[in-house]
Amino acid sequence: MASKPKPGAVGGCLKCRDFSGPDQHAARFPRTQLPSSDVGWLAHQLCSPFASPTDKARAIFTWLHHNVDYDTHSFFSGNILPSTPERTITSGLAVCEGYAGLFAALALKAGLEALVCSGDGKGFGHRPLEPGEPVPAFKSNHAWNAVKIDNGEWKLLDPCWGAGHIGCPNRNEGYVRKFNPSMFTMDNDEFGMKHFPTDNSQQFRTDGRVQSYEEFKKNDMGGRVQVMSDCEPEHGVGERSIQPSQLQIKVNDPYGPPTIRFQFAAICPHWDNARHGQGPPYVMLLNIAGRDGRKPEYKPFNTDNHVWWLDVPRTELGAPGQKISVYAVTEFNKKNARGLSYATWNNKTSYSCNFGSLCMWELV
Repeated sequence: MASKPKPGAVGGCLKCRDFSGPDQHAARFPRTQLPSSDVGWLAHQLCSPFASPTDKARAIFTWLHHNVDYDTHSFFSGNILPSTPERTITSGLAVCEGYAGLFAALALKAGLEALVCSGDGKGFGHRPLEPGEPVPAFKSNHAWNAVKIDNGEWKLLDPCWGAGHIGCPNRNEGYVRKFNPSMFTMDNDEFGMKHFPTDNSQQFRTDGRVQSYEEFKKNDMGGRVQVMSDCEPEHGVGERSIQPSQLQIKVNDPYGPPTIRFQFAAICPHWDNARHGQGPPYVMLLNIAGRDGRKPEYKPFNTDNHVWWLDVPRTELGAPGQKISVYAVTEFNKKNARGLSYATWNNKTSYSCNFGSLCMWELV
């Protein structure tokens, strides 16, 4: 049994690869029904059907999503105790070290080469540096993995962030179990935008260079555009393709261009959302507040179904303190809106709709 490239996939692109085989197989072994906490037995059950190291690693990654929840109680109480892979299997609870430790243990038992990496991760509670703010001393606060996949390639992945995320403390959401496959499929250079290992040899960058800690801390200086969790898995939009990349946009900037281009693209150059993703793409809209923030409207993007772009005069964005967002029309006249044409949207009369959010900027 092996995963295959989806129709239209190119070469070894993990973002286009069909992982339905290992993903479905991983769901067959719920933690609560295992005969024991034996790591070797579980590794054999998860990985033996697959010849590909990539598929073996994916089956482990997906199993962790289904069966291990982030231990928010220990995290917020500051009472994090060392764990073992067997204890994580038994309890179904872990922090990042527990996820990484169990992934590595399962991978090694399955015959893969794997490492636990530790360092600085821009996760929950991360605050980007302000312009001119000095770079703080290095501090290790997170753990993830490197595993050798097909063709002997070292691949970075984060089973903790791939399994779910911490919800909003103000709403007492606790842990939200939500699969994030991008923590398995993104390339190592992009992965390194949010993960900096203590050991520089574990950067495994595809461009061959070593990133400095200063560069890592400054790559989101001033704050990046706020990207919602559904952006990649639901809409097939690459987070790093979104422009403007900065969170804040000046309403009045005598030195900046009078027109702002908003743009984003599919998660890889050959991505087709109908074939590789959740279905035909939605109509994408930019919600702006209008001149002086008094004339809100939804403006449709131009698109070739791979790149979306829209030029807006800076004076039409809104007023300082307001926010502007990219929305997808997910429901139109009480029907799923995948594949809705822009012509239909532009020529609508009486209608109802629901929206999904991709990203947001702040006007200053």
